[in-house]
Amino acid sequence: MVFVEVKTRVDDTFGSPEEAISKTKISHLKKAAYFFLQQNPQYEDSLLRFDAICIEIRSKQIRHYENLMG
Repeated sequence: MVFVEVKTRVDDTFGSPEEAISKTKISHLKKAAYFFLQQNPQYEDSLLRFDAICIEIRSKQIRHYENLMG
């Protein structure tokens, strides 16, 4: 099962999308995933993966980072 954080930026005024994925953001993603698993026990034995999709609108770039925790 893959949980994905998606970050989009029009330009680099506020930094890159990657810069917005902090340790705190990853911690929140992990908590949300584990809450989901508690509410959906049919998935509790699933292997978990945490990915990020970073989108830059103006430059038309999309980057996919797999397994942020690994």
